[in-house]
Amino acid sequence: MVYPNYFSRLLLAFSIFFSVPSIANVMQVSVPNKVTTLDSNSKDSSSLIQVSNPDKENPRFVKVGVYYISPESIGTGNEKLIEIKGKLKKDDLIVLPDKIAIPPGGRTNVRAIYTGKALDADRNYKIRFYPVTEVEYTGAENKDEKKAALFFSISSTTFATVVKSNPTYQLDIDGSKVTNSGDSITLLQSCNICRGNDCKVFTEFRLPPKRQLDFSSMINGESKLSWQCDLVEPRVGKKVITSQ
Repeated sequence: MVYPNYFSRLLLAFSIFFSVPSIANVMQVSVPNKVTTLDSNSKDSSSLIQVSNPDKENPRFVKVGVYYISPESIGTGNEKLIEIKGKLKKDDLIVLPDKIAIPPGGRTNVRAIYTGKALDADRNYKIRFYPVTEVEYTGAENKDEKKAALFFSISSTTFATVVKSNPTYQLDIDGSKVTNSGDSITLLQSCNICRGNDCKVFTEFRLPPKRQLDFSSMINGESKLSWQCDLVEPRVGKKVITSQ
């Protein structure tokens, strides 16, 4: 009878050990999944980004990080990110405030601001929002177990592009294929892609210069493909484009 009791206690110990993370508080916030565009020619180029707290009961304390994406790494699956901090903030993209508190079920705006000079090529960024504990947010020493409890933080990411000076826009359409032949980013929003009655809707496609998008690979079937998108070109505006 000794061995069953021993293994029962051992099983209970392992159960307690591995169950600790399951009671942790999972923190995340919601941000737009569309690109924020800013004009490098403007002396006051900025845009608001709305951050939402989906938790109806608890506030969220959030720190913000801005990361420049090295152009040669875009689309490779192994992006190289350079954090904009310290001296780099002087002439680059910044987000203010860089930490925020969001009430339960509430929303808070941050402002993306470009502080640099006019560009000869687009600059692309990831903006990440990291939920943290209230202790980390305030920086105050606090041993309250509830405020410093173990938690999992899932960062939320949105995108920003600072558009080059005097961009040239040219979009070439060949059936299901769309090619950005210009020298600045092109955004395709609210895309409705169909084969017969089978349709899919995509919020946004980001098409850097010299990149191609093929809608035929996004929905299977034998029926004829058709699609419609809102074409957004910074400084130019928005218009509807369709398959030809």
